[in-house]
Amino acid sequence: MGWWKTVDGYQSPGTNAVEIRCSRDRNTCNEAVATILHHTTGEDIEAQVFSYRVIRWDDASIEVVAERAIGLCLERRLAISLTEKTAALNWTPPTGCEADKGRAVLVGDPL
Repeated sequence: MGWWKTVDGYQSPGTNAVEIRCSRDRNTCNEAVATILHHTTGEDIEAQVFSYRVIRWDDASIEVVAERAIGLCLERRLAISLTEKTAALNWTPPTGCEADKGRAVLVGDPL
């Protein structure tokens, strides 16, 4: 798909990059998140990868979900607009699980 940067959400003290790759044949998407953390003694890099199952894929958008992706509780949902070249990430707890909700908005380099 391409490289993305966060414009809202993922507000850690550093610089973030997100890469999302989807396979229509496998009905999956993978999201790689890298953060360079800046601090007084130097820099560190933090990386995470999330695997998603495609819920819907058409010419205009892709919707995917990663169930229990964070702390064995939170569900991550990505809504990718192919026409606007943006993506929105939401994380919420499923029924029976208590956790905070959150959101990040991503804008991308070419898809």
